[in-house]
Amino acid sequence: MLTALLQLPFAVHQLIFWVPLRESIKSAFPGMVPVDVVAGTFGSSFTGGGASAEMATFLIIILGFLLARRMEKTLSVKHFTLLAPIVLMPLFLGETKAVLFMLPLMFLVLYRHKLLVRIRYWLLGLIFITIIMLTAGYAYMSFLPEKTQEELIADTIDYNFKERGYGNNYLNRTTVLTFWADNQKISNPVALVFGNGLGASHSATGGHIAIHFPKYGIGLTAASTLLWDLGIFGFGLFVSILILAWRCANQLIRKSTSQMVRADAVAIQAALALFAFYLFYRIGVLELLSFQIVFAMLLGYLAWLYRRHLSENKHNT
Repeated sequence: MLTALLQLPFAVHQLIFWVPLRESIKSAFPGMVPVDVVAGTFGSSFTGGGASAEMATFLIIILGFLLARRMEKTLSVKHFTLLAPIVLMPLFLGETKAVLFMLPLMFLVLYRHKLLVRIRYWLLGLIFITIIMLTAGYAYMSFLPEKTQEELIADTIDYNFKERGYGNNYLNRTTVLTFWADNQKISNPVALVFGNGLGASHSATGGHIAIHFPKYGIGLTAASTLLWDLGIFGFGLFVSILILAWRCANQLIRKSTSQMVRADAVAIQAALALFAFYLFYRIGVLELLSFQIVFAMLLGYLAWLYRRHLSENKHNT
């Protein structure tokens, strides 16, 4: 929780001091978006990009924990109203448009059971998420005053789902997967199933596959990187981590008698859904140490909760 609270002062400092400096030099660095430097403690480059999306994902995960504990009444209204705004505010200081998708995803997973039986949860949640999305959308528009709302939406769709490349790459988050599929050959089933080896798609380190496709960005996302490097088998293994963790959390939700454990297990499931989305969004979970720590600690905390649950059951019997 302390790490989440620390993001706000760091993000404010970056917004006030670093963004204006980057604005003054952005013409010398094509493709640089000044506001991307607002990444809290997750790391950023003064002349390049930043881990703003990773910071946003982490904060949404923490918000999920706060909401889950409030839902189980293990967190008071006073503490929730004190902590939630501090966690949310950094989301409006950057330009991570995926927040507009990740927030509803987190909410739907978190309240999926209650939405079906309690209409008030659906209405309150809808109002809460709508306010946050509208506020975030307005904040993101303010960082790109040279574009209208229609242009921004069209631009986002183009470099995510159409033929236009993302950033300086020829490929985007959708075409990077179809490009991988188009380049698999029946004559080379080993590459399809087991990949081409670790680092094969990494352009920065001269991966032996990446050098054949310069400026394509074949390792743009974690999903494409796993497919190129480890094939369908390796990608399936990574996805199985998420699936097995989900099942483990589900057992805690059904069997644990502790409200705190049940709340955290539901929040972990919401976080796993975000990580599943993230596989097709960015590569940080495979390369960025600060975000890998978040992923590892989430799984470690789940393992600790499960072992504690088993130990308590054994003691009671």
